[in-house]
Amino acid sequence: MRALVLKDLPYSADGVRIVTLPAGQEADIRDDLAPGLIAAGYIADASQPLQDKPDSASATDVADDHPEPAKRGPGRPRKG
Repeated sequence: MRALVLKDLPYSADGVRIVTLPAGQEADIRDDLAPGLIAAGYIADASQPLQDKPDSASATDVADDHPEPAKRGPGRPRKG
């Protein structure tokens, strides 16, 4: 499979010699390894366009992901 390398990847096409494929390079990846490397985020299918991912979330995006905790009711009085 022709793939675009997204992160530097130590790779062995023959199972003996290991080479490092640099990020941004297109490479031929064995078909049996491709699904796992795609799931791990190391490669993307070179025949499909990449989807843009935001580099960092803004403060409002983070606040929306983590709502304020609910206030507790009065509960029982303390002993004392």
